Amino acid sequence: MTESVLIFWIFGLAILFGGALVAFTRNMIYAASGLFLSLFAIAGIFILSGADFLGIVQIIVYIGGVLILLLFGVMLTRKTTGDTLPPGSFRLPLGIGMSILLAVCMILVILPGNYEANPETGIPVLDDGTTSGIGVQMLTQYLLPFELVSFLLLTTLVGAAWLARRKPAQPRNLLTSDSDSPIKP
Repeated sequence: MTESVLIFWIFGLAILFGGALVAFTRNMIYAASGLFLSLFAIAGIFILSGADFLGIVQIIVYIGGVLILLLFGVMLTRKTTGDTLPPGSFRLPLGIGMSILLAVCMILVILPGNYEANPETGIPVLDDGTTSGIGVQMLTQYLLPFELVSFLLLTTLVGAAWLARRKPAQPRNLLTSDSDSPIKP
């Protein structure tokens, strides 16, 4: 067993352990820690497979952005000690079905002939890193869609900030009319 195969299995076991922690713990902080472990191990598998761009994006976007935002949201809005997920929130049949579907998809992907692999390790590899190729194509061939997506994200951010700062509508009193006089029966 080579070093890369051993590292792959370590990352795979970390993903499984982190996913089980997310699925079966009732403590939200432990669930977030399991999610961190899973996302970090997925980034490691991306980098090990030669998809360095996807690995770095996984770390920056999902771990650095989404997960940290989730943790801050949980820690700042709730008392974290003793927080548990409500009973009945686990959907075991749906989870088992989705796990089987994911396993079938993964088996179909890793069957021989579906990818070009290193003959010694069996791990799919690319000739060179993906970051430079993606960067060149993004800023030459796909410049207009890249700028349109960045404009869309900017307008979404401005819209979200506007909605967050808007004053909530005042509830109407059903016992008074528009002239603020009581309705007479």
